Amino acid sequence: MKKMRKGGPQDLNVYTVSLAKAGLLGYATFPASYRDKPSDDGVVLCSYTVPGGSLGGYNTGKILVHEVGHWIGLYHTFQGGCEGNGDEVPDTPAEETPASECKPRDTCPSPGIDSIHNHMNYTPDSCRTEFTPGQIARAKTQFLTYRTLAQ
Repeated sequence: MKKMRKGGPQDLNVYTVSLAKAGLLGYATFPASYRDKPSDDGVVLCSYTVPGGSLGGYNTGKILVHEVGHWIGLYHTFQGGCEGNGDEVPDTPAEETPASECKPRDTCPSPGIDSIHNHMNYTPDSCRTEFTPGQIARAKTQFLTYRTLAQ
């Protein structure tokens, strides 16, 4: 990515590669990382996950939505499991482990069922439909703090 990256902190660079051997569908840098390593900033996406790609269940573009979520400062809904501040967003219930199926579940004793429809979970693309208002607020704050032109 280092030689290909274009633009400043507000410019999203997306790279598609074959990550199948690494067992990854994609990865992204977080906003706070830009200041120390701007050349590494962006989203890397497994080419099999793009619309029409060969990875069934994960080939409608929702992996890119998930990775851009990281790029704008969101964590996984299951971050931290059932303890602590989790994903740092109050309106996403605590979740012990990532969800891999689109079936309702409740893995933590705290209030709220697991966010299986959230873009920041690991469910199949057909299940991912939402960000919460709290996630949207966090993303805006992260973007304004780390990805504005004034840097």
